[in-house]
Amino acid sequence: MNIIQNLLDIKLIDNVLCYVSSYKANYTPLVNAVETKTNLSIDKSDAGKYLRVSSLADIEMTISDIDVRIGTSITIEQQSTGIITIIGDGATVNGDPKTGGQYKCIQLIKVDTKEWILIGGVA
Repeated sequence: MNIIQNLLDIKLIDNVLCYVSSYKANYTPLVNAVETKTNLSIDKSDAGKYLRVSSLADIEMTISDIDVRIGTSITIEQQSTGIITIIGDGATVNGDPKTGGQYKCIQLIKVDTKEWILIGGVA
């Protein structure tokens, strides 16, 4: 499958941006809205997604040594007023670990087996 075909497989379904596989009858959401009052863990199912996290309180999101390929990215948006802090647990996270305010984004990119780089977190 080439890049153009991959772009054609991205569709808006029920107001959610989704990757629609021409080989399967189901779809995979690319944007997940998360409303929380507690800390969260980032897992393998979050790989390649855009997470819109809404919390009035400051929270921590923990990333461990999840089994995804090097180059995988996870984008996180601070949708409300609560600051999001990224914590490594069994994985090293390099970069500013906090979101910079409401509607600001940070992106985690896996750069080695147990290492992530975090960009955009200008707190």
